Amino acid sequence: MMMWYNCRANIEATRLSMKTWLQSNKMLNYLMARPKATYPDPNGKHSNAIGTPATPAVISHQTDLIRDFIDDYCSEIWFPEFLD
Repeated sequence: MMMWYNCRANIEATRLSMKTWLQSNKMLNYLMARPKATYPDPNGKHSNAIGTPATPAVISHQTDLIRDFIDDYCSEIWFPEFLD
């Protein structure tokens, strides 16, 4: 799906096998760096770490963002299988 839509994904930090697979296939450009809001000190130094910790607050926030995106753009999603 990332290749189809030419987009980047924010994966869970524990999904190391996915990161390893993308790295071995020269596709790391499809992964986002960790969002600043997920660091313990948002104003502190940041790294280029990939993956967001799966805390309850982060999971809830991401679920809300996905729901809002689907509500706003469902008419433009051509393949319902992507929503599944």
